[in-house]
Amino acid sequence: TGSGKTHTVMGGAGQEQWGIVPRAVQLILASVEEKASDGWSFEITASFVEIYNDSLRDLLCPVAEREGKTYRIVAGQHGRLDVTDLIEAPVKNPKDVTALMNTASENRTVAKTDMNERSSRSHMVFSLRITGSRQQGGATQHSHGTLHLVDLAGSERLAKSKAEGQQLKEAQAINKSLSALSDVFVALSRKSAHIPYRNSKLTHFLQPCLSGEGKALVIANLSPIEDSAHESLCTLRFASMVGSCELGKAVKHTTAEPAARPHTADPSLPSAENAVAKGSNVKEVKGSSGKEAASKRGPPRTPSKLAPAGTAKKAKN
Repeated sequence: TGSGKTHTVMGGAGQEQWGIVPRAVQLILASVEEKASDGWSFEITASFVEIYNDSLRDLLCPVAEREGKTYRIVAGQHGRLDVTDLIEAPVKNPKDVTALMNTASENRTVAKTDMNERSSRSHMVFSLRITGSRQQGGATQHSHGTLHLVDLAGSERLAKSKAEGQQLKEAQAINKSLSALSDVFVALSRKSAHIPYRNSKLTHFLQPCLSGEGKALVIANLSPIEDSAHESLCTLRFASMVGSCELGKAVKHTTAEPAARPHTADPSLPSAENAVAKGSNVKEVKGSSGKEAASKRGPPRTPSKLAPAGTAKKAKN
């Protein structure tokens, strides 16, 4: 704690003091402009999630409006994990992100301890969802990606922070979730068959980033204070262990939708078969095997053409 993690991620006032979040968004927006010349169009949304005492909160939602909302981690599309009832705000320029960062910072839980004047009492996850599409060769290409930037709360030695009451519970929850994150990296470094992602909300939410679906980068912050030498040594050991992990090659989430081909009648086929091939006057029916089949709807049969009931019964027997 007190090593400058939040400043590294969020930054300060003015562009010269920008942190990783605004700088990353600026680079992505610049890339979006370049891709526009190739026919790509993108939709970008951002969200801020707080993990406080191993529970989820929406930092873009005012505290008074959170009542009745359930923030749960659920499986989403394209291999990602979503949070229910979460606000995802559109991002079109760096100013949009600055406004969202200010809102998130105001709603985040902080407190004063003996080790830090403004100590983060929770983990914060900034998520940028990017969806792109373009028309090429009569087909529509789609590309999907997610960027997570995480500001972890710092580990605390209770003997130094003097945390009591609610702050003691917060410190215990922080240390427990950081321990769960360490367990995940240990399992990854050992190539264990089971990775304990579900041991905390933090590791569960970051599972796509740490399971080979994407790439991960860890920045270890050290305090220059001599009194924090023990925490600095623990941080270096953690960073060394993380560096030995191999996540594999990241997965590229792209799809293509082929364009519908116009129908051309085949003169060698009877007119009825051409009608079925074209899709006119066709209905879908389910066979006993569950597969779909197409059949031509002809005119209704008149009673005079139906076989007598006795004949049908004999045929059945």
